[in-house]
Amino acid sequence: MEFYKSEKISEKWGIAFTKREFHGKPTAVVYFLDLDYKFDNVCGLPCQITTGSYYIEDVINHAGSMLCLDGGVPAWTVAGDDLKIAKSLCEAEALRIKNTANPLKEVNI
Repeated sequence: MEFYKSEKISEKWGIAFTKREFHGKPTAVVYFLDLDYKFDNVCGLPCQITTGSYYIEDVINHAGSMLCLDGGVPAWTVAGDDLKIAKSLCEAEALRIKNTANPLKEVNI
């Protein structure tokens, strides 16, 4: 899996983006990163990649107050300000993708 960007949300969470196409249109898949564990390094951010991955649009349109990343790990639930920040970062990235002529070709990974 190749990530082109990662962002720290809080002391606990980060997110990372991979490039994808969905129904022939460029988009991104968002992976949530647990910063309490340092098994991986995603774009310079030491973390553990969780099993929670979503199309960027699904994170933006999520109506709930929390997002469960793995039903078997209660600590892997993003909520409150962390979820608001994740949505905001996803909205900014979706806007960048929308406003770039060839957004997936311009990403260096």
